[in-house]
This record gives sequence, structure tokens and C-alpha cells, in this order.
Amino acid sequence: MVKQLISIAVIGGVGALSACFGDGPTPGAPDSAIVVFSSSPGQHCSAGTYIGPVAIGSDHGYVSFLPYQANGNGCNGGGGGPITAAQQVFSFGLHGEALTMIGSAGESNSGAHVQIAAAGSGAAWAYNDPGAGSNGDQVLVHPGTMTYGTNMGTEVPLGLVAIGSDLYLASENNAATTGGEDLENPEFPNGGNGTLNGAQGSIWKIGGGKVASWSPGCGGLDRCIVAGGSALVYVERPVTGGSVQWQITRYDVGSASPSPQTISSQMTGADFPFGLDADDHLVAWSTTQSCVFNMMSTNQHCEASECSISVFDTTMPQAAPKTLLATTQFGCLDAKLADGYVYFTIVGIYSDNNTMFGRGIGRVNIASRTIETLDLGIRGPYAGPRRIFPVGDQLFLVDPLVMARIPKSALDGKQDFTP
Repeated sequence: MVKQLISIAVIGGVGALSACFGDGPTPGAPDSAIVVFSSSPGQHCSAGTYIGPVAIGSDHGYVSFLPYQANGNGCNGGGGGPITAAQQVFSFGLHGEALTMIGSAGESNSGAHVQIAAAGSGAAWAYNDPGAGSNGDQVLVHPGTMTYGTNMGTEVPLGLVAIGSDLYLASENNAATTGGEDLENPEFPNGGNGTLNGAQGSIWKIGGGKVASWSPGCGGLDRCIVAGGSALVYVERPVTGGSVQWQITRYDVGSASPSPQTISSQMTGADFPFGLDADDHLVAWSTTQSCVFNMMSTNQHCEASECSISVFDTTMPQAAPKTLLATTQFGCLDAKLADGYVYFTIVGIYSDNNTMFGRGIGRVNIASRTIETLDLGIRGPYAGPRRIFPVGDQLFLVDPLVMARIPKSALDGKQDFTP
């Protein structure tokens, strides 16, 4: 069995993690995993970096590291809002090549950060530039230093995707942070889901103009917008939706007359999407409990004990989404389509201090609904994968501080978690 896979392989950082994050298990050497890279965890409860946005291309991956303040047991907690720090974009080889910086992306600010897309044989990235725009900040997209925004206050990027040779940017207008942390941050879900309070956003074609408006609702997602075939897919919080809590929208930019198509929606009180993916004919998503709660109350706790995995067949637009998995035995994050499966991560939360840990990984067969799950043996706070990227015969697993890869075959026939 793969044991102690993620966050335990931070070279030189284990003692500091233990001091700040509590009494988790002593790290052990992963026996079926290869560490691809790690971030720089905070030493002695100081600021560190975590693994931010990740994009996987045909032969390289791309990543940026984001700042955080460790506020766990034994630390002088408090946080104090988003940390402003320089952002860089790195490439890494999928077969062991080292990290290489390929560009700068301004600074993290306003609760937002750089967004990255694999595009062709390279990468593109977008970030907020407070110095651009006549009536507000704008979003800069590289390569090419193109500027996008509505001039309606702070404009922040929430997603960047490629469809063929075309790039599309999803941004939020007049945005301001509401506190909380991103999904990728080690401190998540303390403080609740990180989100921005702008009610309106725009979708832009890079090299062109605005193609659509949207109402961002991606507080639980590491990717607010994905591409499948000729369409963009994203999660919205309808501004005028009555009791509708969230909806998944598909916008086919390849159509002669594109218009938004709602493929799923949920009422207030339902679980929230924490994973989203699409391919040429399917849209997949996962849901679990949303960790938005009042940190001023000592009796409030976050839960991650529910998981659903669903798909929608875009070739059958009149059909309802298909539920592949629904359980109250564990929480789940992410959803990635590959090889006829939806891959996801299995997570839990320590109720005493609302710290998340990645328990394992799973996949569900789309045709048969057969489920395979693997326990990674991780029980330390903040540790364990929250994101999963199937690439060839490998699975790239990303926790807040380490990316590692294991063979897909590690899941074959495993039934470590019973739905």
C-alpha cells in the first residue's frame, strides 16, 4: 500500500510542519510514489508558500506557488487576510525534469491569484494588474501582455482555458475578498471557502473581445472554468435565482449562435461543487459540504462526510445528469475525466480544529458505476491530496505542499473505502 504519500516528503520541512500544524504522524518514505516537486512551507509558524494553480500540457506541467500564513496549533493564529507576494510561473517535466521559471505574474492581491492554462506546447497565464485601466484594475494575459477588463473596479482572473488554438479568460468585475482560504491553501477550510464578492463576471476571447457574462460561483473549486470540445463549462451563483444555490452552465463558443445552457442546478442547502471537468461529450463534477461558517462561533465545525459524483452527456441534452456515486461515508474533492472514469480525491476534516486531510483517492467507472478506492494512509492535519491529474498511465496527486505521482494501476481492484 502507498503510505504517507503527500506533504511528508517536504525535504527539511517536516519538523517545522509538526511544530506549526500539530501532532500528526511522523513522516515516512513513500514506497510507490515519486515526488515531483514541493513548495516552501512556513518555518516556525511564519509565512510559507503552497502549490497554487496547476495546468498539465502534452509534455510539461505548469504551476505557481502562492503565499500563506501558518495558523495551526502552537502558532500565534490570526491570519489577517490575503498576503501580497510576487507570483512566478514555472514549468516542470512530467517525467522528472526540474522546475524552471518561465515568467512573472505580478503579485497576489485582492484575494485573487494568477491563473494558468496549458496552451499548445507552452503555457499562458493571467493576473490582476492594479496599475492597468482607467477606472479600475485590469487583467493582464501573457504571453503578449494583453489587457482585459470592464473598468468597473478591481478585475481579477478566475480561470483561463484553451479550446484548440483559442484562449478564453473568465474574470470577475469589481471584486473584493470576503475572507476564507482557497481550496489549495493548507489553512482551508478555516475561515470558510475563500471567495470574492463580485456578483458579475465576464468571459473574454483572448485576441478578441467579450463573449459572455457570468455570475461566478466557484468558491469550492480550484478551476472555475473548464473546456470540453468547443464549449466552456463553469459554475455560477445565479443573481436572480430564487432558491437556486448553484448551477453548472455550458456555453458552446463553437456554435453559430452560442447561448448559455444550464446542465445542472441545486437548491439552497445542497452540497456545493468541489470538482469540475469536461471532455468532447461529457461534463463531470463532484460535490461535498460547503465549509462556509462563522469563525466567531467556537461551536461551528466544518464537515466533509458527503460525496457525489455526476456526469452529463452533452450529446443527449434532454437527458438528466447521471449520478455515479452518492455516499455519506466520506467527503470528496476534484473530478477528472480519463479512460472512461471520473477520478477524485477522498478527504476528511478534524472536527477539533477544522483542518482538512486527504485520506485517499478513488475512481468510478462511468459505464458500470464500479468504484475503486485507495487509502493512502495519511492522517496528519493539512496533509494529503486535494487534486488529482490523470496523465497517461500515471496519477499526479497534489496536496498543499507537495506534488507526487503514482501509477494508475495502484487503484486496480482496491476497495479501501466503502461508499
